[in-house]
Amino acid sequence: MTDGSARDHVRLEDATAADAAAIRDVHVAAFATDAEADLVERAGACGADLVSIVARLGTGVVGHLLVTPVTDRPGEGQETWTATAIGPIGVLPSAQHDGVGTILMRAGIDHCRILGFHAIFLLGEPAYYTRFGFVPAHGLGYSCKWDEAGNAFMVLQLDADAATPHGPGRITYHEIFDVF
Repeated sequence: MTDGSARDHVRLEDATAADAAAIRDVHVAAFATDAEADLVERAGACGADLVSIVARLGTGVVGHLLVTPVTDRPGEGQETWTATAIGPIGVLPSAQHDGVGTILMRAGIDHCRILGFHAIFLLGEPAYYTRFGFVPAHGLGYSCKWDEAGNAFMVLQLDADAATPHGPGRITYHEIFDVF
């Protein structure tokens, strides 16, 4: 691909059941193990895929982004505060470095805003995700079961005035992540 071709021709669509094999292929090719592909399948099987977007070039799926729910110290009688997690996000190696990941991330963030989420969490490379406004979550007082991830545990506060009802705290990813 030449520089900019993906930006000019990529189409984003909500993933459907017919995309399942292609989505799996994307994540298997994009990551060192099948863990992310398995995670996406578990999310779809239990309805934890709040947002599932495919990137198409021509008729082929070249990228995929998943959004799943998270909770912050869930407990009886707590106010509602909505947060979510982006990831995994995968792009076929042949389409990487051509803007597909950026297009998917911007669409994922936009979907989360439209759905009314206050914050988005992710585990990823800070040098990449800071361009979208993500900052290290620990610096804002958040933690998660992967505290050893350090600055790779990141947050984008979509509504800076909407803090958790009891202040930042421990973020719990959906149970489909328990295998990690």
